[in-house]
Amino acid sequence: MRIGLVGLAFLGLVAWGPSGEEPATRDAPVRGQEGTAECRDVIIGQGPADWRRDSVIAGPAAVLKGSLNGMVREPGGTMVRKMGMMIVGREPVQVSVPAPLRKRVWLFYGRSAASFAEDPGLKIANFEPCADQQRSVWPGGIRIRGRKPVRLSVTVPGEKTTHILRLGKPRVLGEG
Repeated sequence: MRIGLVGLAFLGLVAWGPSGEEPATRDAPVRGQEGTAECRDVIIGQGPADWRRDSVIAGPAAVLKGSLNGMVREPGGTMVRKMGMMIVGREPVQVSVPAPLRKRVWLFYGRSAASFAEDPGLKIANFEPCADQQRSVWPGGIRIRGRKPVRLSVTVPGEKTTHILRLGKPRVLGEG
């Protein structure tokens, strides 16, 4: 795989694939659990030219297929995994945990990406793509409690549609 950035695959990056769309329904704001991933936080490079082949896509957002495979167990019953996020285009994008999943899914992007252990995680991650790139890629991750399927909501300011990023069921590393 041709990648302009070292470790892109390690970060479990971006997978573009079919996704559903739902009418825009914005969940209530979550105080203290919203963060921003800025251009200065991106990984150098824009990802491979054929990124769609290996990605799960929802609107302008994408993650690597199988991003929830190889989760690592944490004390307390949660699982974590590095999961890069690609945003296509130059417009801001919001990726959020839908309200029904907020007690079991947390995101780590921007300042929150520094440590699973020291940060409680985000429910809403705002991505500010780089103006000089077609695609911006951020390191980050996800924490999950339970094995039910996970989905994220993707919205773009001014659009009436919420795109659904379907990540699937988490699978723990080494377990069938």
